[in-house]
Amino acid sequence: MRKTALLIAVLMAASSPALAKAKKAKLPPKPAAMSQNEASGKLVLDALPLFLPSAAQVVYLSTQQQKDSKKK
Repeated sequence: MRKTALLIAVLMAASSPALAKAKKAKLPPKPAAMSQNEASGKLVLDALPLFLPSAAQVVYLSTQQQKDSKKK
């Protein structure tokens, strides 16, 4: 009986609004929203390898990998 009461007390404390607010504060910030034009452009560029011939895919993906390594 004591264990059950203790368990319920712990669960009630864990679900308190003060603890939930503290957890929200630790979340990382959301990325900035993109405009619809930027999102469409990114979609087209990301889908490009699907329409390239297999020989051209190797070249395209290697250039993308080089761009990504330069950004870091």
